[in-house]
Amino acid sequence: MICRVKGTIKNISQEIILNEKAIYNESLQTLTWQENSALQGMTTIDFKNGEIRRNNKELKMILTFAKKKAKILNCKLPGIPGIVSLKVKILKQEISKNRFLLTYETYLDNEKIDLITIALEYSKENSTN
Repeated sequence: MICRVKGTIKNISQEIILNEKAIYNESLQTLTWQENSALQGMTTIDFKNGEIRRNNKELKMILTFAKKKAKILNCKLPGIPGIVSLKVKILKQEISKNRFLLTYETYLDNEKIDLITIALEYSKENSTN
């Protein structure tokens, strides 16, 4: 299903405002969209497996937010060789029909390095858009 995703992805240093066309795959329970921001990336939220995948000019990451899995963020950052694994502390998680909210902190060697909030709403795309 073609839909519209609106919302924000915020961290300590920046805020990305989203208003993008997306694809919601009902059988896989995934929401995927191309970021048209300066980062020009692809984001997928896998509701069934509890993961977010982002791949853009700044980073490549897989974040696990599933309730029964360890909370780890594996990412590739510019200028740093290899994959960096950060521990994640989920502060708030709300998933309902057409809404997704996730607030989490990331830690490296027990030191807090960021606070991230992903707040999204998505709905079926009108044919007039």
